Amino acid sequence: MDEVGSVGPKIYHLNPIRIHSLPINTWKLKRATRKESCLAAYLLSHNSRDINLKRNLLPFPHMESSVLYDVEEFWKFDLRVGMVKDAEKIPNSKKLIKLEVDFGGEERTIVTGIGDQYSPDDLKEKRMIFVLNLKPKKLMGVESRGMLLLAEEDSGKVHLITAENVPVGTKVW
Repeated sequence: MDEVGSVGPKIYHLNPIRIHSLPINTWKLKRATRKESCLAAYLLSHNSRDINLKRNLLPFPHMESSVLYDVEEFWKFDLRVGMVKDAEKIPNSKKLIKLEVDFGGEERTIVTGIGDQYSPDDLKEKRMIFVLNLKPKKLMGVESRGMLLLAEEDSGKVHLITAENVPVGTKVW
């Protein structure tokens, strides 16, 4: 495996700048999107003194993931269809939206970070897929009890994954 900054065939990019074999101290850093790379983090942990670089380096998008999981890992997640009953921006936040989601026999509060691309009204009455068995997390003082699944392009554009004709509470696999 080539070390970061050495001369070699590996190509890395800092979203959206592609770089190849440049010394670490010459790279121009840009804040990365939500995508994190295990490969880049591994390489950087062995060669970089710049902590910001560890957060910003992404492998080139066409590189295949070197980490494979057994299907049993996937079955651990409780994915369900939920209907957004209410949605509102969280005060003092640029991206966070608080969702009240109905899963059939249960309602949950779930916080999502897509407020820079969608308004709360865009999400109301939509049936979407959520991960339910995650540890609760407080974001800007609001406890989130799940996660909304989305699709994200390399450019950072986020797309909602809807399940409009699927009954609320249906398990997804």
